[in-house]
Amino acid sequence: MAHATAVALVGFVDSIWKLTSIVSWYYHRATMSTPSPTTIKLPSTLKKRIATLVKKTGQSVHAFMLEAIAEKAELAEKRRSFVEDALGAEREMEASGLAYDAADVHQYLRERAQGKHAKRPQPKSWRK
Repeated sequence: MAHATAVALVGFVDSIWKLTSIVSWYYHRATMSTPSPTTIKLPSTLKKRIATLVKKTGQSVHAFMLEAIAEKAELAEKRRSFVEDALGAEREMEASGLAYDAADVHQYLRERAQGKHAKRPQPKSWRK
């Protein structure tokens, strides 16, 4: 019984390894369709940290860095979009002279979070 379990486990690990290879190949193809070489100088402490991390994942250092840079770029894009939306909302508020009272909004959100049917707050003029 133990031998059969060990054989099944080896087969499972082999399948995972093959799947990881396929995913890695696809990721490389999808992200590196027209690669352009870039040199990056890393502090030795960061390089060691990355090497330690990738050993545990089976990912290459290159793939790790690509993924990290892509995630950081996506985060920066989302942050920029968020700030642009906020500035647009501020311009709209300035132009209309209307805004929502924070206490009304908080009450609305509390009631919704409790599963209650809540009346939406109404914008109010903030100009005197």
